[in-house]
Amino acid sequence: MKKIFLIILSLFLFAQVPCFAEIDWEELYENSQPFGTKLMHDIDPYEDEDNFKYAYTPYPLFRTSVVLYYKNMRIDSGYYQLTPRKMNGKYYIFFKTCGKVKYIIPVVKRELVEEMFYKKYVPEPKLTRGQTIAKNWKHFWRRIFKDSGKQPPPSSYVEMMNLETCYVLKLYFKNHCYFSVYKKVPY
Repeated sequence: MKKIFLIILSLFLFAQVPCFAEIDWEELYENSQPFGTKLMHDIDPYEDEDNFKYAYTPYPLFRTSVVLYYKNMRIDSGYYQLTPRKMNGKYYIFFKTCGKVKYIIPVVKRELVEEMFYKKYVPEPKLTRGQTIAKNWKHFWRRIFKDSGKQPPPSSYVEMMNLETCYVLKLYFKNHCYFSVYKKVPY
């Protein structure tokens, strides 16, 4: 009986069974629908609420050196502030420059991020000795005298995957990861 149990256990442990199916990014791209309406004066309606809580904008800055294509849109190379938003029951990524929304791209997939993702994979900035002393002094001072200042911005990280026919943008913001797909050539 023990031998049979060990054989069955070893079959389960060493079997080459794929756990996750390969994601078909092309199909997700084809099934995604662009944002139907235009924002008034190209202003994000919830930007003031977000910026009120923080000393500076909480959204990550993204630099692209290639031209990205989504359906009939051409996203030129440059710097963009990426903002995930839920509009009309769907999630979108706003590409903003100078406070104005330039492009609105749908999110094709949204996942939860593991708890310790930012600690494990995102490097901490290296501080000089003077910066470390100033940071510790500020932390000590704020423990004694409660500060009514702004909150620190939420954790965020941007990653771009280069596949054969498309690019996949992974935007990690707070405890979610937002995926969007772009073509390398015009649609």
